Amino acid sequence: MVNNYVENSHTASYGLTTAESGTLHTNRGASGTISLALPANADMGIYYRFSVSDFQQLRVGAAWGETILLNGLDSASAYIWADAIGETISLICNGFGEWYVIQRYGLWEQVELTSSSTSSKSSSSSSVTSSSSSSSKSSSSSRSSSSSSSKSSSSSSSKSSSSSLSSSSSSTSSSSSASPEVLTRYVDTDTGDDTGGDGLSWDTAWRSMNKAESEMDDLGQNSDGNYTTTGGTYPAGIIGRLYLRGANDDTTIVTWNGFITDATHYIDIIGDGIYRLNVPDTTLLQVNESFIRFEGIEVSVHSTTQETLNCVVVNSISAGASDIRFTNCVIRGAGNNAEAMRGFFINDADAIVTLNNCLIYDMGQDTGSTGIIVFNSGGTCYAYNCVVDNSYRGMRADNHASAFIYGKNSIVSNTNIGYDIGAAGTIELTNCSGDDGTVDTFDTGSTCFDNVTPAWDSSPSTLYCILNEAPWTNGGLDLSSDNNWFVSPPTDIYGVSRPQGGDWDIGICEFDN
Repeated sequence: MVNNYVENSHTASYGLTTAESGTLHTNRGASGTISLALPANADMGIYYRFSVSDFQQLRVGAAWGETILLNGLDSASAYIWADAIGETISLICNGFGEWYVIQRYGLWEQVELTSSSTSSKSSSSSSVTSSSSSSSKSSSSSRSSSSSSSKSSSSSSSKSSSSSLSSSSSSTSSSSSASPEVLTRYVDTDTGDDTGGDGLSWDTAWRSMNKAESEMDDLGQNSDGNYTTTGGTYPAGIIGRLYLRGANDDTTIVTWNGFITDATHYIDIIGDGIYRLNVPDTTLLQVNESFIRFEGIEVSVHSTTQETLNCVVVNSISAGASDIRFTNCVIRGAGNNAEAMRGFFINDADAIVTLNNCLIYDMGQDTGSTGIIVFNSGGTCYAYNCVVDNSYRGMRADNHASAFIYGKNSIVSNTNIGYDIGAAGTIELTNCSGDDGTVDTFDTGSTCFDNVTPAWDSSPSTLYCILNEAPWTNGGLDLSSDNNWFVSPPTDIYGVSRPQGGDWDIGICEFDN
């Protein structure tokens, strides 16, 4: 996650300069569609980040004859657009008139410009550099019948609701405004106010996720605890949607509980890829809800003096089915080798936790440190296209016959014990890798790679990517039809489409040259 962008808000169309490389551009305050033009003949490495901050269409266009490569399309003289708050994209130039997507959250569309064509997705003119009036997506132009890079109407993490943050892999709503039945609230760690804000918009956003949880928990329920609206009970889909953004850290711990959720009524929490929950010496995020989804957030601890620290804890889940998802998330420890740190600590037999494109790193080399652990009371974790790095143990199922970990296309590196079962538990691996000799023990079909350590790309904009290296590049399994893969169409954590070669890559990144 990148946390050092300077925001430039635009209420009118604007042409970017190469001197602005590395800056963030939004449509905050815009009353209609605005267009941002990329500079012509930009040098290699020039890059920008764009984010929708108001429910208006934000367009980004290349110079005439130059190309933005998105969703497998490379049409010259095209623009891309999005219009749901939280949708974010980062573009970098290769120096030859081509702009590559290095990170994406949300359902960005591409429109090719011709001298006579108009876009069916909006009523505005085809010129990206001209100003245009506000337009909303028509029913024919809706990018999904329901969800985000999400398959739900809300976010990319929802597979059951339909075909739609993140996309791509992003998780934003497919309509330009939230349904009145959905409790939609906002947190901005830069400008929000937990005391004076009401969370109803970015302008009146709260400062912390904890404040949002406590307030949303009190909204929309009858005395019997059921969620209702003036039109009756909630339809299937999201009952609560929370958007998170901001470069400053959220420094308040949070526990999600007290909602009435089920398989068709869930909570969706959508970060902008920059938001970070960062609290020292305590459990940062506790999840007691059975049906809840997180996307595009970072949970990080910057120091610790506590003997045992869990970044994310999942427990106290209601008896029966559950569906807890983390998509495109980063869990970061302090790298303190003297204290035990766990990235995901799952401790409930009813907990079913799915991780897609998640990075868990720097838990440290204390003998109690583990990237993902299912412990004591059991539970199930699906770790698909994930990375665990710099931890004494990578993945561990321990002390319960109902402790299950199923890994596919995942990497464990820089560990003493990559994959491990304690007193009881089950680990099954498919197309995974490790560097300590433990992978083969749990390989379900001779598809894994043992005693191999990747050479990670050191660029901060492509953290934990592998640059065209066997066995990880094209070494993965196509998970697009797997019931526990929720990023549709399939992308990596940076929004790059999977696959780029003949097969999926292993890990959070897809190598795209």
